[in-house]
Amino acid sequence: TRQNTNIRPKTSFFSTPAAKADGGGFVWIDLTDFVSTFEEETRLWDSLANTHRVLLVPGQLCGAATPGFFRAAVAGTDEALEAGLERLELGVRSANDTGCG
Repeated sequence: TRQNTNIRPKTSFFSTPAAKADGGGFVWIDLTDFVSTFEEETRLWDSLANTHRVLLVPGQLCGAATPGFFRAAVAGTDEALEAGLERLELGVRSANDTGCG
């Protein structure tokens, strides 16, 4: 991809070379039905990352004015994406049941 071509030379100073990427992008995930404050957004993020192994970027860190938006990287195999989406759903449902989100 064009991004891969532009980034790889700039990472040559690392002792380990950058791996070739298969492509990817970012999407916004709207979880405003589960989060109403930035404090809740942070708790949901923590639960997703540490309990369910789903790493998203809280929207607040990306300049979102409304709590509940998250940025997700989309890359990898279809199987990996499906597994990640299943963990995301489980994490959101679990957090909603326990009051984390």
